[in-house]
Amino acid sequence: MKKTWFQECTRNEIGQADKRSVVLVPVGAIEQHGPHLPVGTDTLILEHLVNKTAETCSVPLLVAPMIAYGYSLHHFCYPGVLSLSSSTLLSMLCDIGNSAIRSGFRRLLFVTGHGGNGHIIGQAVRDISCAHDDVTCAGSSYWEIAEPELSNKMHRYSHWVPGHAGVFETSMICAICESLLDTTAYDEIKDYEIDSETILFSSLRDKAFIERSNYHRSIRGMTDYRIEDASKQLGDELIAVAVEKMVSFVEAFYHHP
Repeated sequence: MKKTWFQECTRNEIGQADKRSVVLVPVGAIEQHGPHLPVGTDTLILEHLVNKTAETCSVPLLVAPMIAYGYSLHHFCYPGVLSLSSSTLLSMLCDIGNSAIRSGFRRLLFVTGHGGNGHIIGQAVRDISCAHDDVTCAGSSYWEIAEPELSNKMHRYSHWVPGHAGVFETSMICAICESLLDTTAYDEIKDYEIDSETILFSSLRDKAFIERSNYHRSIRGMTDYRIEDASKQLGDELIAVAVEKMVSFVEAFYHHP
């Protein structure tokens, strides 16, 4: 029986597996997500999307165990953060990628559920591919893979895709595990106001990578505050789009020369 989950395979099954299989390494984060969402939001969303992708994918795919921790130092102004340093995360990604290559695999895909991991994943992709011959390595986020479709779904509610702890992620958690959502915190969020920092960063974020000390405290740890627009229905729609596009991407990546 074909297995999809790396950790469920025996050494013989790994040895006999199609070496063109895509090895997908999901990378999450544990960090504050406003007063209403669990600190594991990024990991929970990504895990759900990867599981659904694996169920649907028609090409050989091996999903590595989730890396639940990411680079989240910029969220330390709030409690609940379990972060790796950038150097530790980079080393971990490279070690895992190089290990998969030693088992004979030649196509590695890192997918993140947390924007703060993106630059580090990009560096890992380059380091791994430069260290080997005949290896194809890629890195992305689930929302980059699913654009512009996700933005099209969100245009009525917010321009933040995925944003942080706003309508997008709240809707996703609503659909995945609504019991983890603390709706009693909604009254607190209603009192939040858009900060000038948010406006500034919104206007510049497509032109430069910008980071300011305690930025997340200045925006209350959230990018958008109209949480009342979040819903399970919207979350289900976003998940369906993301899974469809992730499946298409994995299949295209497998067939790419």
